[in-house]
Amino acid sequence: MKKLKLIALLSLVTLTPVVMVACWGKSNEKSNELETRIRTDYLSHLHSQGEPELILADIKILKIYGDFDGVVVVRFDRPAFEAITTVQVDGVDFVFDNTNVAIVWKDGSFFELQEAYDNELLTKGNLKSIQTHYGQHSYTDEEIIENAKAMSLEDDFAEGIVDVIIKHANSVHDTEESVLSQIRNALGETFESISGWIPIEEIESNPLWNRDGFRQIVTVTLRAEAKEDVFNAVTKLNRLDFVLLAQPRYNYEIKEE
Repeated sequence: MKKLKLIALLSLVTLTPVVMVACWGKSNEKSNELETRIRTDYLSHLHSQGEPELILADIKILKIYGDFDGVVVVRFDRPAFEAITTVQVDGVDFVFDNTNVAIVWKDGSFFELQEAYDNELLTKGNLKSIQTHYGQHSYTDEEIIENAKAMSLEDDFAEGIVDVIIKHANSVHDTEESVLSQIRNALGETFESISGWIPIEEIESNPLWNRDGFRQIVTVTLRAEAKEDVFNAVTKLNRLDFVLLAQPRYNYEIKEE
């Protein structure tokens, strides 16, 4: 089993849907050849992982996000937990509707996004290009609350970290300092820092951002790291009027493929 750290329910900093796929401009014949090669390589990978019963027809590609000089970012159809998932690589967020996240293919080998970036297969420019050109589903407040995981001290989550979704109106009208000060006051001595606030000027100047559906997502780091401290912080933050949802950063066990 492989442990995947993810942020649940963070498909909320929404972009206007765009149907382009970054750098995927090959002819149909060449793209079909490459897709078949990637599917064949993934089948071999699954066979090596102990699933010899699978055949090529079982391997389906949901989406190709980009081909960067032979480095292909791809998402297969594979089993997953139904938890909206964000993968963050060097400050660039990729949001998926479940724990089946995109991976990277290069010459027959497969890598996680972070691993591909660490090995210099992808640049930060590549990551931003993918982020800019793929559309995301914009979740309503009701969907976010309904799908939120009920927190328990028995859960596996990161120490000292709380992810906070700010309501839309506050996201576009409040200042970072206003939100930060209220969070700091609510948490008292357990508060250490906050990150992730996007200046509204960036939203208004970028036509790809959907201002009407925009919600800030900030990460709060605590001085105390015990589970009880995270639990108490989440409880306090969810009482703030401008907070739509505060949750710990959950770790999920998923089968490595």
